[in-house]
Amino acid sequence: MSLNVIYSKVNESRLTAYGGSIITLYNPIDFLQLSGEFEQLRVNQTLGSFNDNFWSPALFLGLGYTNSFSTIGIRYNVLYDNEDSIYLNAWAPFVRFYF
Repeated sequence: MSLNVIYSKVNESRLTAYGGSIITLYNPIDFLQLSGEFEQLRVNQTLGSFNDNFWSPALFLGLGYTNSFSTIGIRYNVLYDNEDSIYLNAWAPFVRFYF
């Protein structure tokens, strides 16, 4: 489980997103990790005089190579929507570190 906060400001444009996610990890064999993550973000976006507020859900399914301290891989957002997403596309690389 995690809490997420994203803030970006460029000239007159501003984006604030906050929310949480829950993840499950499964290692069918030592070096392979499968993951599923549900994320829900509240997005507040200002572009000049235009304001937009919306919820941005994401369901990521991932595949990664793992060793004892880290995992590197790629994940796909099956709920991706061009209109209501803060991500550029449905595919995203990831790196995870374990402590």
